[in-house]
Amino acid sequence: MKNKYVKVLLGIILMAGIIGYFAIPSAAAEGIVINIPDAGLKTQLNRALGQADTADITDTQMETLTNLSTTASPSIADFTGIEYAINLQSLSATSFTGADITPLTALINLTNLNLGGANVTTLPDMNGMTALQSFHLTSSISSDEFVKFNQLPNLNYFWTQGNMRITDISALASLPNLTQLSVQNCGITDFTAINNFPKLASMAGALQNTGRYDPVTPLHATNLQYDQTAGTIYFPFSMMPNRLTNFDGEQSPFSTSTSPSNTFFGFNDVALPASRLTIDANGITVSGVTREEFDGIEMIEYNARYAWSAGQYASPPGYTFYSISGGTYDHYFSVDHTVVITADPQITYDADSSVSEAQFLSDIHALTNDGSPITSDFLSQVNFAVPGSYTVTLNAENTLGVKAEPVQVTVIIKATGPVNPTDNNSSANNSSSNNNGLPETGQNLVVPLLAGSSLLFIASLILFKKRK
Repeated sequence: MKNKYVKVLLGIILMAGIIGYFAIPSAAAEGIVINIPDAGLKTQLNRALGQADTADITDTQMETLTNLSTTASPSIADFTGIEYAINLQSLSATSFTGADITPLTALINLTNLNLGGANVTTLPDMNGMTALQSFHLTSSISSDEFVKFNQLPNLNYFWTQGNMRITDISALASLPNLTQLSVQNCGITDFTAINNFPKLASMAGALQNTGRYDPVTPLHATNLQYDQTAGTIYFPFSMMPNRLTNFDGEQSPFSTSTSPSNTFFGFNDVALPASRLTIDANGITVSGVTREEFDGIEMIEYNARYAWSAGQYASPPGYTFYSISGGTYDHYFSVDHTVVITADPQITYDADSSVSEAQFLSDIHALTNDGSPITSDFLSQVNFAVPGSYTVTLNAENTLGVKAEPVQVTVIIKATGPVNPTDNNSSANNSSSNNNGLPETGQNLVVPLLAGSSLLFIASLILFKKRK
């Protein structure tokens, strides 16, 4: 009886072991349900897996995905959970509404990424996605973000368009196998950078819209070369910073058309009519500028089309495709109307001279940097009848009421006659009197000398006879 119970117990244990043995592989096959917080992503994944939109998804199921192309609806705002698709090779998610794509960096087998996200302004470090060969990006990132993927060893194609925050492609030169680059309708100014790309052979870079994110360029009113008599200012194109530049250093010319559809030139955000503009290859002349209008210019905007069309610029040797034609330029300039006086620091006049204020200002080369008139206290401060040193103050003010820092000039009035005539005459008389007591060269003293000699001779004879 006892043996019978033992046999029954052993049978139960054996059956449990057998059941357990077959149950374990079944659980492994089903996998672990993963967390996918974004309903849109969960729906898109379920549709790719061929199951209900709200069904649970396991890690094992995610590993079966090699290609995923999402649709615009439902939208995706969070990629959390997609990192389980470790065998994914191609992903297209062109309607991403979120800002963080960090989960994508775990897809180390991804070779093709097509991502569209207007809210994506920064990128995570993607340099670990070493299998990536093609990257198609529509976003709001700046070109500063290129360092987040510019070490990918196998990336051969990069596309990003319609983003004026992309202003510089030089960081992409470190991609060793990049052969195709498409950066149309961005804000790139300098294409000399492509000289440093080791394998680039095709580049689409047309329709650049440059200058929008450049800082305002400060100018002084004198830079505008205002001619008050002619009523014109001249704005040379050489003052335009960051112009579109080809790989060989040549800069694109601007349109010479004054049509509002080709050129906008405005003072203080007000466009000037085409009738006031004259444009040539070197710059813009604005006519009809009064002194009051000139002094009131605080900001200038220049927005114009680049004139290059296909075939009017050089292409790099060996390229199968190259385009940088078209595009626009838009830039702001601030205008400083500070008035500055320059003049010689000192001038000397003879006493009793007759000098007007205008002549004085001309003599000391007094000028203002913007042509504003100069006034002074010359007439009230300088007395030409009294020799000495006088300080004259120069002032200037433009029509806006902007005053220059005063400048002081020293005026020296020099005496023209003797300082003390009486003393001079006395000295001359004394000198003459003293001179009469001394023999002058060539003075006639022969007679006195002979007389004295004769007397001495007679006296000597008398003394000689007495001694005898």
